[in-house]
Amino acid sequence: MMSDKDKQEKTNAELWSEFISDVNPDALQLDPRYFDEAVIGISFSYDCVLVYDYDMIIELLVENEDMDYKDAIEHANYNILGSKGEHFPIYIKRKKYFDEG
Repeated sequence: MMSDKDKQEKTNAELWSEFISDVNPDALQLDPRYFDEAVIGISFSYDCVLVYDYDMIIELLVENEDMDYKDAIEHANYNILGSKGEHFPIYIKRKKYFDEG
C-alpha cells in the first residue's frame, strides 16, 4: 500500500497514468512521456481514456522539440490529433484560452 507521503510526491500526471493503466490497460498514452504534464483527466464515455489539454501539448512541443508555435500546431494537428481509434485519448481546448484573445 502506498503511503500518503509517496502519493504526495507523485505528480497528478503520474497518478492519472497509473489510474488509467489499472482501469483500462489498453488506453493509449502520448509518447514521449513529457506529454503527461498535459493530462487533465479521464473520460468515462465509451471506455476510460486519458484527456489531454490541447494548448499544453502545443506548449510542451515548443519547449521540448525546439519548434515555434506554428510548427507545433501543425505537428500536433497532423501527428497527434490525426490519430484516432479505439482507446485513443481525447483532446480538448479549454475555454479560458479563447477568452485570452
